[in-house]
Amino acid sequence: MERTVKITVDGRDYWMRTDLSDEELREVVNYLEDKLDMLEKSTVGMPREKLLLLAALHLALELHQERKLRGAAEDRLRELEKRVETLLL
Repeated sequence: MERTVKITVDGRDYWMRTDLSDEELREVVNYLEDKLDMLEKSTVGMPREKLLLLAALHLALELHQERKLRGAAEDRLRELEKRVETLLL
């Protein structure tokens, strides 16, 4: 069930609607915070707004790559299903 929750990212509070459990939401926020920490160490002196945008770009790239991998895996699964079907006939 969707609900409104307050999350804190980079020391700032945000309200959002989500149907994630508290544990799932905490995992997502921790992942984002870890990404920000990693980027902050490798981009010393970068303004915070740019750092946040860079984190968003990194996360978008990860999502894009995962979607491509999932698509390839789904294609392979369909191929294997067809082969098995052919063998069973």
